Amino acid sequence: MEAIDYVKLFKLDQENYDFKREEFISELGKDFLDYCQNTTIGINPKYGYIYYYRFKEIIKNFETKFWAISNKVGNHLLRNYNAMLEEVTEKNYSLRYKN
Repeated sequence: MEAIDYVKLFKLDQENYDFKREEFISELGKDFLDYCQNTTIGINPKYGYIYYYRFKEIIKNFETKFWAISNKVGNHLLRNYNAMLEEVTEKNYSLRYKN
């Protein structure tokens, strides 16, 4: 999903909305996991895992997406940015590389 899709889905452009952080993180996490699973760049051909450099690039892409969402709706998303990014990436990295 693009930043505008998140704004519409979670009604972030409305003045008095009830921001559902857990749903937002869940959706961002699904998007992140889907992106990781479907990327064809930076994959170890023998094991099918994403190389670390590629994983960092994907995180950077999602960081850019988060800032785009935040810029569309104001600063209230910024307060928990680090916690949100950590939660999304750690959860999904462990799902992807679970032994």
